[in-house]
Amino acid sequence: AKKIVRDTAGTSLELRLGGSLARPSAMISAPGQCDVATCAGAFWVTLEGLGQVALLRVLKPIDAPVGDGLPKLRIMATYDVGGAPGDMAASSDGKSLYMTDRQYAELIILDPASRGVERVELQVLGGPIAIGGRGEHAFVFVGRPLLRDVLVFQRTPLDGTLTRLDGNSRVLPTPRSTPPKRIVR
Repeated sequence: AKKIVRDTAGTSLELRLGGSLARPSAMISAPGQCDVATCAGAFWVTLEGLGQVALLRVLKPIDAPVGDGLPKLRIMATYDVGGAPGDMAASSDGKSLYMTDRQYAELIILDPASRGVERVELQVLGGPIAIGGRGEHAFVFVGRPLLRDVLVFQRTPLDGTLTRLDGNSRVLPTPRSTPPKRIVR
């Protein structure tokens, strides 16, 4: 069910996503997924409880008398990726969406155009994820909180191969067990 709420700050749009099992857990902007003529913005939402990710768009308001003059929030597509998709990042061209699986120790890679899903083993559950660089220097960084490290992958632009470059616990320092010094004034 959709609900439009008007308050002093403007208009808020609400949209239920997949019922009580959906558990939306992460949301990011969706580069390259919005036609500027009709779309005011697009974003991805993980539906952790359904093993899905959804593409939502805020459609520009249609002027009266044809429309009500309010923006519309629409689910444009849902993609079955399995597991429990959590943290995510999108490539700068919008052609790939990367998610960590909160159920299985895997990195999920979605190609929205083909609806293809690829999975890469992480050994332990992944956490935060980020994309850096472009072209032949495009990297995917996946945090593994239990090991206090970050895995680094490189995406080959020619064939799309994802190669693991580094991943060891020496990337991030081990927290010290001594408490911080207290300053007395």
